[in-house]
Amino acid sequence: MGLLLVTLGAALGTVKVLAERSIEAETASTILVEVAALSDLQARDGLEALRAEIARRREQRLGGTLYLLFDPAGELIESNVTGWSEPVPGTPLWLPLRVTPTGEREIRARAYAVGLDDGSQLIVGRTLDAQEAFARALNRSLLVAFTGALVIGLAGGILLARRTERRVEQMSDVIDAVRGGSLDARLPARTTGGDEFDRLSARINRLLEESEALIRGMRQVTDDVAHDLRTPLQRLHTRLEEALSHAEGQVYDEIEAALEDLDRLLRLFRTVLLITNTESGAPKQSFQEVDVAAIAQDAAELYEAVFEERGIGFEHAAPNPQHRARVRGNAALLAQAIANLLDNAAKYTPTGGSVRLTVGVGEPMVIEVRDTGPGIPGARRSEVLRRFTRLDAARETPGHGLGLALVNAVAKLHGGELELDDAAPGLAVRLTLPTLAAKAA
Repeated sequence: MGLLLVTLGAALGTVKVLAERSIEAETASTILVEVAALSDLQARDGLEALRAEIARRREQRLGGTLYLLFDPAGELIESNVTGWSEPVPGTPLWLPLRVTPTGEREIRARAYAVGLDDGSQLIVGRTLDAQEAFARALNRSLLVAFTGALVIGLAGGILLARRTERRVEQMSDVIDAVRGGSLDARLPARTTGGDEFDRLSARINRLLEESEALIRGMRQVTDDVAHDLRTPLQRLHTRLEEALSHAEGQVYDEIEAALEDLDRLLRLFRTVLLITNTESGAPKQSFQEVDVAAIAQDAAELYEAVFEERGIGFEHAAPNPQHRARVRGNAALLAQAIANLLDNAAKYTPTGGSVRLTVGVGEPMVIEVRDTGPGIPGARRSEVLRRFTRLDAARETPGHGLGLALVNAVAKLHGGELELDDAAPGLAVRLTLPTLAAKAA
């Protein structure tokens, strides 16, 4: 009997530890999602925009989320709590807080402090009320289990463990979906008669709704800017072309140079909008079955003359037409991605070098462009996938640092990935895409 009681206690104790750790992990993930959203807001719109957003949230009900914002001089410039007035050293780091929300009692919280790129510091936290309430409820369950029948206690422990595991898996799946770009993903939660998990799920859902609204608002700003600038830029282009037709001498040369600059600006503008639209996932609505090998063949034929003109050897290893893998995706974006890879290879491969385009039809499908150029240092390969990133060696070549950023966005849109590797010498860029057969399985 004593051994059975010890076993029961150990089983229920294990359930308690697993549940608490799971909630802690989900709380940490929730905080990190909020920090990422606010950091993006600061990076794009500046410290004042971040301060205004926190001020707006301060006027709302706390909802379990804490905010503290310090300027680069270490002064507290915005907060929805009292009792904490100094930045913390050694960011980023996790820290416990005892703070007092506006109009409420002192509470315990867990927070994450991070330094922003302008020297300011942001602290975002979550109250521990839900975790403490869950711990109290679980302790009561343990007492009832030990004082009740051994069989009922054991069955209840097993049931609770399985139920907790399912709920934690649901939370993990939703968080993974949100990180993958599905902003509308939500946790299941009962509005009446719910337990601690339901209340926690409801709070996380509110946070996800706020994050979705923030991200969609920023995307709307981008769309508005696109709408407002496209017409005047195109009108300016038309006027310059008309002026060019009547100009002579130096005036002609100046207008022609201005037109070239404007063309580059329009291309930059279109590329940024294309990346933004791709990252939003909107092109998924037009997905259809496409033959990537045929797209690669067209791109190879298009760039063959470019490589020949620059004295670069070019080889295209096409797969057997009878074994071409099918991919569900956007043909125009995939064509643009392959063209960008070939264009980069043409820019950075010296005369006398070589470029090879290979399309593998296994699972996953791999499109590889390998060149004999200077390559990219391993420590900076992830850096060049971000927008407007150009290495020092690339400063003298035309471009804006958007080519690989677009390819990376296209890869993620299609459920694939972009990998940069050493070609010894040169760079090997691999675009992997899941095939239709794999998705169906």
